[in-house]
Amino acid sequence: MAESTPLVGSVTERIRALDGVRGIAIVLVLAGHVVANFQPLHPDHRYWLGAFANSSAGVRLFFVLSGYLITWLLLREWTVTGRISIGQFYRRRALRIFPPFYAYLFVITGLTFFRPTGVNGETFLAAATFTWNYHHLWISIPPEGAWNLGHLWTLALEQQFYGPLAALGTTSYSLYFWQQLFLSDIGPLRHGQMLLPLVAAIVVATLSYRFIEQPFLRLKRPPPRIVPSFAQTSGAKPAH
Repeated sequence: MAESTPLVGSVTERIRALDGVRGIAIVLVLAGHVVANFQPLHPDHRYWLGAFANSSAGVRLFFVLSGYLITWLLLREWTVTGRISIGQFYRRRALRIFPPFYAYLFVITGLTFFRPTGVNGETFLAAATFTWNYHHLWISIPPEGAWNLGHLWTLALEQQFYGPLAALGTTSYSLYFWQQLFLSDIGPLRHGQMLLPLVAAIVVATLSYRFIEQPFLRLKRPPPRIVPSFAQTSGAKPAH
């Protein structure tokens, strides 16, 4: 039986070798912003900065690192304990993401009293609730806000992926069946109602997952665990 050992080391330590990859990613972002906003840029500077001025590639590299480290930690937890604690996963995510994120957001909001920052009630709400990547659907962003808060779309995307999208993914098998009943062309959709059938389908699929899928899934015998080579390593462990 797997031993329930706290994963203190894996949370507090880092894979130091990947700090260099993080450095490359942030250099790409910084150089991209410098080249985009520093005008006029001397031709000599433009030449050597141009090789690193790719903020889009930097952001993608951060996404890859995030997915790799989170997967590493979950695999290690499964190896040590034989299970994955969803509560502990979200706790680690909150401790990693929220403090610096909200510190920046509150400082930018405070600067509004001294100079234009583009932060108002609507933009603050979109940023604070990690829905910035959909803000254009309901608010118009001042130019200053588009810059000071615009980069928060990356965190919004990650939180949605590990939050609502993960929840939908958990119930997706049941939802695949039940959505057919609620989203048919003879139901509420035909009469201009969209939210009600969507919510109903998700609720019924969640109940199906809870009371039909899960009991049968518990009957499955767990397969033999094969410990990945990188999870056997006794060296440093990631904090993410």
